[in-house]
Amino acid sequence: MKERIKTMKKLAVFLALLLLATMLFSCNDKDVSQSTGSTDSTSSSDESASSEYVKLDKYYENGVLRILGKKDGAHTYSKRQWLYNEELLGETINDAVDTRNRWLLENYGIEVQYTADTSGNYFINDTVQLLVDSGTDEYDVVCDSLTALSTLAQKGALYALDELEYLDLANDRWDQAVTEKLSILGKTYYAAGDILITDDDYTYCTLYNKDMFTEYDLGAICGESNMYDLVDNGGWTYDQMHQMTKQVAGEVDGDGTMTKYDRWGVVSDISSIYILMAGSNYSMSQLVDGEPQLSVQSDRAINLFTKASELLNDADVSLYSERIGGSSYYSDGEAIFGDGRSLFYIWKISAIYNFAADFTVNFGVLPIPKAEEDQSSYYNAAAYIHFSAVAIPITNGDNLELTCVALEALAALGKEYLTPAYIETTLKLKKLQDDNDSRMIDLIIGNRTFDLATIYDWGGLGSFFNKFAATGNTEMVSAWNAIASSTQAAMEETVEVFRKLGN
Repeated sequence: MKERIKTMKKLAVFLALLLLATMLFSCNDKDVSQSTGSTDSTSSSDESASSEYVKLDKYYENGVLRILGKKDGAHTYSKRQWLYNEELLGETINDAVDTRNRWLLENYGIEVQYTADTSGNYFINDTVQLLVDSGTDEYDVVCDSLTALSTLAQKGALYALDELEYLDLANDRWDQAVTEKLSILGKTYYAAGDILITDDDYTYCTLYNKDMFTEYDLGAICGESNMYDLVDNGGWTYDQMHQMTKQVAGEVDGDGTMTKYDRWGVVSDISSIYILMAGSNYSMSQLVDGEPQLSVQSDRAINLFTKASELLNDADVSLYSERIGGSSYYSDGEAIFGDGRSLFYIWKISAIYNFAADFTVNFGVLPIPKAEEDQSSYYNAAAYIHFSAVAIPITNGDNLELTCVALEALAALGKEYLTPAYIETTLKLKKLQDDNDSRMIDLIIGNRTFDLATIYDWGGLGSFFNKFAATGNTEMVSAWNAIASSTQAAMEETVEVFRKLGN
């Protein structure tokens, strides 16, 4: 009996201490929150999003977050980044989505619902605009590319996110480059970050063939034993890429002409001249006091264009996929690298999935090269036609608070679960256990560049540099002069639209 009393007393003390600890934890200062540290999809409702996130004292009985996104099949992760799929049990990203969504449901009573656009269009613009024009409150959040959402923003179809309560866009769970570089007149209409995968997936990078690096003794050219050391030491530049491509490229079939069947230094698409220029942190527009200003024809731009086009227009070493011909030129370009017949491939991170699934090439991941060694960092352009963000349509009325609370929580949970799961899965797909690739992906994602001029396509600037790809035309200045006036007018018109929206 005495032993039983002692046991009961010990249990009472334990419960009292546990209750006290719980009270202290829940009353802690705002910079501390309940943290899980577990990725178990059965995490309880007592667990919280991350050490930087504070759960709000709110609950929405039978709450639903209604999301409209791209049509099925447009992107690998367009739907999978939002919804759990029972058929993919045990898959890392799928389990992360399950953990995140369960937390939201258990802590805020909010269920995530996702609808893929069925209009047949690549972008969701028309579907959203029809709902806005009719005043139909059917979706709380829309998710699509920067191209799509910028169009909707100009038409007054989206809320300015920085004016809404419960959204903390200054937190690093949101991509700061998006909110800082893509605002106009200080207003942010769409945001990206840890809430998504289809932003990271559509960031440009450079893939390289590790076996070719060894076979052609490229270490003797760059002075490093591997490409990762070259990146770390700041020496990964246009010039280094060009010298290496010259060492590798050559005919294979002996017909006297370089074709898709031969060995190439670098394969890319016709946008890659600008992608290389953006790798120097160049953009055709900059924000000055919240307003964009064009700088297409600066001395720096001309120098960058000259160096980038000299490399990529060298027909002996460089091949643009679009110049292959036929209807399958993109897959043909991909196959050249996948079959081990190209040293470099300039494409989006999403390409890793295809190479891992369809080819056996032994490859690594690198940032876009610098223009010069003394450049402060490496920079990587977003593929604005694909790079996704989230926005809130102005038809969202009674559900607006729930939407903001849910988005902020999903972003915080995404930082803890979704982004790490994406990087882990990407590297596992690559079938390589190389910590260097993980570092490179972090570097690429953490140093993205954005350009309002390409996203809003003023005067056709979204594809301005494409016309110079392998055409022999290097008259950038005259090409710019021909459209300068109309481009300036288009930009000013956009600014005026946003000025009126702000009044």
